[in-house]
Amino acid sequence: MIAGAFVSSLLGMAWVAVAERLRAALRALRPLEPAGGEPPPPGTLCIVVPARNEEEGIEVCVRSLLGQEGVRHEVIVVDDGSTDRTAEILASIGKDAPAGRFRTLRCGEPPPGWIGKNHACAQGAAAAEGEWILFTDADVRFEPGTLRADLDRASGLDFLSLVPTIECPPVLGALFLPGLCLGIWSTFPPDRVNDPKDPLALGSGAFLLFRRKTYDAIGGHGAVRDHIVEDISLARRSKAGGHRTALLDGRAYLHTRMYETFPEAWEGITKSAFGGCDFSFPRALVAAGSLALVALGPPLGLLLAVATSSASLPLWALPLLAQLVALGRLSRGAGLSLLFLPLVPFGLAIWSAGILASALRARGEGVEWKGRRYYAGGTGIPREASLRG
Repeated sequence: MIAGAFVSSLLGMAWVAVAERLRAALRALRPLEPAGGEPPPPGTLCIVVPARNEEEGIEVCVRSLLGQEGVRHEVIVVDDGSTDRTAEILASIGKDAPAGRFRTLRCGEPPPGWIGKNHACAQGAAAAEGEWILFTDADVRFEPGTLRADLDRASGLDFLSLVPTIECPPVLGALFLPGLCLGIWSTFPPDRVNDPKDPLALGSGAFLLFRRKTYDAIGGHGAVRDHIVEDISLARRSKAGGHRTALLDGRAYLHTRMYETFPEAWEGITKSAFGGCDFSFPRALVAAGSLALVALGPPLGLLLAVATSSASLPLWALPLLAQLVALGRLSRGAGLSLLFLPLVPFGLAIWSAGILASALRARGEGVEWKGRRYYAGGTGIPREASLRG
């Protein structure tokens, strides 16, 4: 009875804290506002899109960028050794793209010590011209007016990143998106990220907008060549260098189709999770264990109390209720229907397993992404300071 009361109280308090932290995080994430009626912002924008086997989404991405109005911009797509129809699709786009607005580059295999995406971005940046440079992913769709609103907001900044809407099948979303949101917003609260006095920084790979001089000053992608979570690393370098940075809610403007199948989602977790733990095995163990405990503790405790007819049964109502409130906020923040709420705890447990798998792979066979393997045997893992500042 005493042990059950103690454990249930701890789990209840943990989920109350999680729910409050999520509420504060989502409230602090300010939305990107539409552009006003002022003249177009000065300066030219160059958008760099690294693409490796992106035949499913590259055309929608590029055409949504070419259709943007109110800014002077060019799109450079860097074909990173694609073996599918990516090059064919890009050639077709190039036939009817406005003159001077679209280019494609093809880069070979990355040199030793480079992540493939970072190498492709560096190649695109070397070819880019203009005051602003934007890096985005090949599966992102831009709503009309996005670039104009971005440049209006970035006029007083050196680096701007936007959080996109993540789209995926409902069941897969319930299993993976709440865990992603929980990990991000509990580690990188937006109020701290947007506080210039706080070293904590966060960037979303779907949208990384730099003043060109800022990008060059922090060393560009060459400075993070071996970072699999380069978006966070670039954001941190920008903020640590004294540059003006901001993270905003861009879900009304950006849409990314991340995963369609469970294997794709699992590969995404195991690719990035260990990097998100600063490549620290102890930190990964703590993160995985804590996540499994808070995710499965309340339902398993309730089931155990029922099975043993324990007198602590009523006490499990608190952690279960707190968990439901927090997971409901997580689900709404991820754009999910509450109908899939029962799947979320299992999704968090999958994330726990994914963190461990990511750490073990990086120390063993290596992390695989887009047909390339990195960090095999622990070699090449970045040794820089914490991503958390």
